[in-house]
Amino acid sequence: LEVGRSEAKENLKKLDPGLISYINSEEEVSCIVELEEEPLIAYQTLEGRFPLRVDEVLNSDNSISSLYLKRLEVQHDAIKEEIRKLSKASKIKWDYKLCFNGFSLELPGKDLRNILTNKAIKTIHEEKIFYPSRDISLPILKVPQVWELKDQKGFKVNGKGMRIGIIDTGIYYLHPDLGRGFGPNYKVQGGYDFGDDDGDPIDEYGHGTHVAGIAAGNGVHKKGVAPEASLMAYKVSGRGMGGALSPIVAAIERSV
Repeated sequence: LEVGRSEAKENLKKLDPGLISYINSEEEVSCIVELEEEPLIAYQTLEGRFPLRVDEVLNSDNSISSLYLKRLEVQHDAIKEEIRKLSKASKIKWDYKLCFNGFSLELPGKDLRNILTNKAIKTIHEEKIFYPSRDISLPILKVPQVWELKDQKGFKVNGKGMRIGIIDTGIYYLHPDLGRGFGPNYKVQGGYDFGDDDGDPIDEYGHGTHVAGIAAGNGVHKKGVAPEASLMAYKVSGRGMGGALSPIVAAIERSV
C-alpha cells in the first residue's frame, strides 16, 4: 500500500500545478500531454543531422529521421489507445511530433490520476490562453537602407524568395497592401485557422494583419520590412482575440 501511495505521489509531480485542483473534479479539463521521447527536430539536432528539411523527412521512407518519426507515430497510437481505455470521455485533437512530442487532450479532471500512470508521459501541461499586445511596434526601422544591401548570392535583402509564417489572429488577405487574395498566386499563399479548425485564416480582429503588414506589406505608400516576401497565415484565435496553447503549438508544427 505504501509503495502504491509513493508511486501515486511521484506521478502527481508530472502534473502542471494549475491542474492539481481538478484531480477530483468531474469538470472537463483541457491540457497538453508531453511525452518522454524527443520531438523530431530535437532528435535530429542531438544526432548531428541538423539541419534536415522536414518535407524531406516526410517524403522519405527509410532515412533515420523518417524511421524515428514513424516510431513516434506508433508510440502516439499506443498511448492514445490506453488513454481512451482509462478515460472513455477523453478527446484528443492536435497531435505534435516535430517541435514538441505530445498531443492536446480534453478529459474529466478525475481521470488525470489514471493517465499519469503511463511511464511514457513526461508532463501534463495546463491549457492557457494568450492575448496579443497592441502596444508594441517599431516606428523607426530604417529598412530602406537594408533593402539596398545584398546577401552572399548577390540578391537584395528585401524578402524575395522567402515565405514568412504569421502565427496570430489570421491575416486580412483582401487588404491591398497584402495582395487582395488568398492562395498560391497571391502574397498570402496559404494557411489554416487553428482556432476554428477550418481552412480560412481571415483576420477578424486586426492584430495578425498589423503584424503581417510590418513583416511583408507591399503597398504603394506602406511597405513592410521584407516587402517581396510571401506570407502564410496561421490563425490561432478562436471566438475572441485570445489563442489557446494547443492550437498555437499545432500552428508552430504546421509552419515548420
